[in-house]
Amino acid sequence: MATPPLRLTYFNIEARAEPVRLALKIGGVPFEDVRLTREAFMKRKAEGGFPTGQLPILEVGSVMLSQSHGLARYAARLAGIEPADPLDAAKVDMVAFTVEDVYQKIAPSLREQDAERKAAMRADLAANTLPPLLAALEALLPEGATFFFGDSPTLGDIWLLVLHRYLSKGVLDGVPPSILEPYTRLSANVAAMMAHPAVAAHYAAQA
Repeated sequence: MATPPLRLTYFNIEARAEPVRLALKIGGVPFEDVRLTREAFMKRKAEGGFPTGQLPILEVGSVMLSQSHGLARYAARLAGIEPADPLDAAKVDMVAFTVEDVYQKIAPSLREQDAERKAAMRADLAANTLPPLLAALEALLPEGATFFFGDSPTLGDIWLLVLHRYLSKGVLDGVPPSILEPYTRLSANVAAMMAHPAVAAHYAAQA
């Protein structure tokens, strides 16, 4: 059965929609990449335009789906990059949700309004919280392997790529990009992902 037309809606940033975009691009699955302004999002939200009141959403024909991890997993299935074996698929989820742990640890500092408390939170993230999580991710990448599982990308590699790009941009005051430097195997994985033809083309088009 042919897949109905796909329409992905998010803001004009990477973040939560980027794993969905990359999975579909790697799999050569066509989709419409809709990027809303904050004003357009608030208008549609007020009109009840989103199932859970948040983005991203993926419209599959007439069906509207939300929740980024579910969307990414569906995209991976369509793209043919999800392992067929349930155990291997669970290992991919282990990587994806370790990345999610990083985001959840960062999130309170994004919401903090007091400058001094925010600075202290970021210092603690850089010194104490993030290094063990990054080390755990590196430990999940087999020694000498390019990708987490097998010889081609899975969602685990995609989620890591998106996180690595986020941390490397220096957008989190107090969490320098140098925090990534000790994890050379993660950096090698990211370099391999960035060299993937579909991924390279995707980011070249964003430049």
